[in-house]
This record gives sequence, C-alpha cells and structure tokens, in this order.
Amino acid sequence: MPGSGLTVTYLDVGQGDCTLLQCDGQTMLIDAGIGEQANHITTYLKQQGVKSIDYLVCTHAHADHCGGMKAVIAAFPVHTFYSSVTSSSNGAFQRVMRAAETANLAITVPGVGDTFALGGATVTVLGPQKHYSDVNDQSLILRVDYGSNAFLFTGDAEYQSETDVLDAGENVRCDVIKAGHHGSRTSTGYRLLYEAQPKYAVISCGAGNEYGHPHDDTLSRLRDADVTVYRTDLNGCLLYTSPSPRD
Repeated sequence: MPGSGLTVTYLDVGQGDCTLLQCDGQTMLIDAGIGEQANHITTYLKQQGVKSIDYLVCTHAHADHCGGMKAVIAAFPVHTFYSSVTSSSNGAFQRVMRAAETANLAITVPGVGDTFALGGATVTVLGPQKHYSDVNDQSLILRVDYGSNAFLFTGDAEYQSETDVLDAGENVRCDVIKAGHHGSRTSTGYRLLYEAQPKYAVISCGAGNEYGHPHDDTLSRLRDADVTVYRTDLNGCLLYTSPSPRD
C-alpha cells in the first residue's frame, strides 16, 4: 500500500474496466472487469497491500464492469458498496447481488452532489442526472479531487448522460479522464472534452476486441483536444500518482 498521496491504477483487464484508487491508507475500486479477470484483479490488489476495500463502486450493471465483483466481495471486507442500481436482470449483476447479500453488504445508490472522503481525496457524484432506460447512460459518473489534481470516471456513459451532466453545470474539469465506454464513438464528446480540459485520457479496452474500441472518431476528438492518450490494450496497466499536498 502506497504511503501518503493518491495513486490511481487503471488495470489491464482486457475488454472491461477496473480502476484501483489508494489514498492515505484508504482504498476504492471502481468496477471489476469480466468474471474471467477476477483472479487477476484480486491477486493484484493483494500485491498492492490491500486488506479491505473502503469503497467498491459498480458504475453500471454490465458484465465487463461488474463480472469480477463477486470474487472481490468474497476476497476482501468491503465497507461501502455504491452502484448505479440495486437490482438488474443482468446475470453478472445478479451474482454480485447474491455475493453482497451473503456478505451482509448493502448496495447503495448515491445521489448527484453526494461527496465522500477517500483519505485526503474528495469523491463527488456528478451523474447520472436522471433515470435512463439505457444501461450505459445510467453509469455513475465520479470526479476525484486530490490537491490540485482531478480524475474523472464516466463508466460507459454516452452523449445523453454527458450532456445532462454538462447542462446541469457540474464541474468536470480534470487532469485525467477515463474515456467513456472503452473509447466508443458515442462517448467522450467534444463538449465534454472542451469543459473537462484533460491533459491525459485512459482508454480501457481489449486488444483486437470485437467492438472496434477505441473508435477512430473518439481518437480524433482526443487529438483535436490535444489530449495525450494511453490505452490498456497497448500500454498495459497504467499508474498515475498525485503527491500529497503536504509533502
């Protein structure tokens, strides 16, 4: 476990999402890839000294984001579990629901504007701004602030959800943005990039994936916005650090 400061690790979980945040002795895991990645994820967390998870976040009920959570809940004590929904017809999420029930772990849907502390970092819920029938747009959208640095996480939110967040006047300014929906052309629009003004973008996707992620349209928008792009399919596991403002 790193000491003071914030570390944000975008794990290479193939075609899926999983991000580990550690700050001042506390841990948050956002998403957990597909089920086949569960052993890789739990092993990595243990290697990083993780003994428990303060916040487990399921951005939305799709298997490439929640598939490994059953194993994570079984492997580590989880103190708080945030999700965009409490129930779903998705089989992978239903397995997560049963794992949470077995662990006597409540599933909480946070509200827009809610904040919570991860060590010295502040996590703010920016979306979803309303209920969407589209599971991707229902993704939790979070901004993590630490010192002068900020990280934006959008799950698989697409243009509609992005636009509603921006129309609501939410602060999306960040240094690092996790490109929405693995670099799909229907996410990470020009307006979001203009208002967020990120220096870096992380695209979490699998090599040669069947969806063609990341799409050329998205990569073109990121180039136009002068954003430096890193990809898990090309660069592997990606680690960002933000030193403690006290250091």
